[in-house]
Amino acid sequence: NFWATWCGPCQREIPDIEKLYRDRGENEGDLVVLGVANPKTDSRPNNSDVSEADVKAFIDEQGITYPVLMDTTGEMFSGYRIRSFPTTFMIDKDGKIFGYISGMLTPDMMDSIVEQTMSGVRSSAA
Repeated sequence: NFWATWCGPCQREIPDIEKLYRDRGENEGDLVVLGVANPKTDSRPNNSDVSEADVKAFIDEQGITYPVLMDTTGEMFSGYRIRSFPTTFMIDKDGKIFGYISGMLTPDMMDSIVEQTMSGVRSSAA
């Protein structure tokens, strides 16, 4: 899940991602939940978010316990072609991208995409 501290929809879905993480075994089972932030650095002042220290403070304030990677170089954001926040990728057990969604997810959507990714069967619903 690629997100930014200033993104309202990102902020609204954080509690649901946190609940998914906790309910599904805190990355000890088949599901791994990761957040990815893009904090500014002295060498990369145009990154998407505030400083790494401020992102970490935000993580603490929000009570996020799932891992959040700090993409300080922008390499992941570029590699995944992130253009909007939030953007969530589903990656299957073989490391292949199963799909992605740009925009805020509801708990029902999260459950659905997790099940689809884990089963390898896409829902026929639009």
